Amino acid sequence: MDHLERQGWRLALLQTLYDRSNADTRQILDGKALAAAAGVPDEQTRPVASYLEEAGLVRCTWAMGGPPDFQITVRGIQEIEDALAAPDQPTRHLPAINIIHATHISGPIQQGGQGNVQRTTLPATDEISAAVRELRQALDSIDDPAAHARAEVHVQLLEAQAHEGALDHGTLKWALDALAQIGYGMAGSAGFQFLQGLLG
Repeated sequence: MDHLERQGWRLALLQTLYDRSNADTRQILDGKALAAAAGVPDEQTRPVASYLEEAGLVRCTWAMGGPPDFQITVRGIQEIEDALAAPDQPTRHLPAINIIHATHISGPIQQGGQGNVQRTTLPATDEISAAVRELRQALDSIDDPAAHARAEVHVQLLEAQAHEGALDHGTLKWALDALAQIGYGMAGSAGFQFLQGLLG
């Protein structure tokens, strides 16, 4: 186990909590189900929870021997939204999303010369850019302000990467999974379906 793997689990757990709680600090989520959805191994759930709680990003209700239940805090919400707004930059407590998703979601990274990281990316073709624009239009179907705000940060992330000329495979999967969970027909949009097809 290396530090990137540990950081990836922390990021995945907090992001899944953010999405599944609808960024609501009052929501309490079952820790075992949350960790399974985030891809965190059972034996790592308690260490990940301890780190996130000590950083002030979550509140935990600890159970004897098992994983705790989780609530996201205002600081945790801000941390995730800061990470989404600048995916190439680490936050105070979380790694850069693009680097972690190249390893944690897309599979092992390849090392090239002097420790360079080769990320799995998709060139931002005209079709991809058009699909991202269709996702932007699909936001109009979300009439709940909180859900709209959460969907907005994921669409903005894809827009920023398309503008830079390439979409990171792991980040695309993460954003689409989050949009599907938010609902409001986002997963049924033509743009979503096109991008989902790129993931294989």
